[in-house]
Order: sequence, then structure tokens, then C-alpha cells
Amino acid sequence: DYEIARSLFETSCGLRDERGAELLESIADMHVQLEQFDKALTMYNSASEILEACGLIGSGQVASLLANMGVTLAQKGDLKGAIAKFQEAREAFREQGVLETEDGASLLVNL
Repeated sequence: DYEIARSLFETSCGLRDERGAELLESIADMHVQLEQFDKALTMYNSASEILEACGLIGSGQVASLLANMGVTLAQKGDLKGAIAKFQEAREAFREQGVLETEDGASLLVNL
């Protein structure tokens, strides 16, 4: 169970680093699969806050997280929110120089 793993991880080493953010993102992904979109968005937001606190707000990891949040909002039916997150993700990927690559072109097709 992801929630038990999260609790154990938080107790033993905390959730204040990239590994903690990755764990929260994995939990969010699981909630998306279960169509528990509000729980997923809560986990994505928590992961984003950790990455921001670690000084990684402009990282590719954050850009991917924003894209995942956009997908989740779209699945939830919040199209305006989804578009806003996709725009944030696109800007974050652009800042990382990812959009000027073949992978970046593929990414834009998927956004």
C-alpha cells in the first residue's frame, strides 16, 4: 500500500528531498489510475512544494510533474486548469532547453 510506504518513508527519513517528491509522485500516479483525481492532485502539489523547497523549481522533474497535473486535471474535467498546467509545463521545459530537441517535439505532441 502506497500510503503505508509513504508513512514509513516520512517517519524514517522525511519527505523533504527529491526521493520524497518521487515517492509522492508515484502515489499520485496510483491515485490517477484509481480515478481518485483530488487525492492525486494533492500528492502532485506536495511533490511540487518539496521540489520548490529544494531549489529545483526549474528542473525537468518539475516540468514533468506539471504535465502530469495537467493530464489529471483534464481527466477530472477541469479543462481550464489543465490548459494552465500544460502552459506552465511547456514553459518549464522551454527553460530547460528540452523543447529544442527531438524529445521536446515529441513532448509537445503529447501535451
